[in-house]
Amino acid sequence: MEFSYPILIVYEWQKIIEQVVEVSQYSDLALYLQISRGEYSKRDHVFPEHLKPTIFIAPFELHRPTERILTEGIEVVTTEDQRWFHCNLKTTSLLGNLLARCVSAKIDASETIMIRDGYVTEASAANIFVVKDNQVLIVPDDNLILRGITYSIIENLLAENNIAFQKRKITKDELINADEVWLSSSTKMVIPVTKIDGKIIKNGKAGPAFQTISKLIWQYQSR
Repeated sequence: MEFSYPILIVYEWQKIIEQVVEVSQYSDLALYLQISRGEYSKRDHVFPEHLKPTIFIAPFELHRPTERILTEGIEVVTTEDQRWFHCNLKTTSLLGNLLARCVSAKIDASETIMIRDGYVTEASAANIFVVKDNQVLIVPDDNLILRGITYSIIENLLAENNIAFQKRKITKDELINADEVWLSSSTKMVIPVTKIDGKIIKNGKAGPAFQTISKLIWQYQSR
């Protein structure tokens, strides 16, 4: 199939996606899309002009959070954020995220939350929300995190429903002593965190603020 370059137009993207979905064996799936600069005749770190981008797209099966996870939450650990200073760019350079995830995998925890200079950035594959004293704290979407789609959805839902929130830096101490902690991602939407570095958060169960935002997200998806 021939495509327009350097940017595909909407109906061409639709063609590609429909074809991949059609041949997929999964009933509940998501698509992974990757676009690179394209093939170059020599090994070089520059970005030559007039290259045709290489497009890779593949389906994968979605594993939705279980009712148990949504009620009892997950366990996470923290580690130092060793990534570069352009985490807001969605690239294939995920070594820092992979190394962070390995920290939690070694102790059979579900995720790793990264800390830079004493402040929370994000998890290896999720954004972070903290609840304290009936206010939702949101990590700023600057160059130190990758702002996810669900991050934006949650922020909008909080504003639309007059739920108090503040976007500011969050210390590790605030994270550990929060009333609630959530992780958000495109595939899992939002899930509660109930144990961090071995410390139980509040009563070890999903809190009322999580129940509210979870319901709002479900309603949003049903629009």
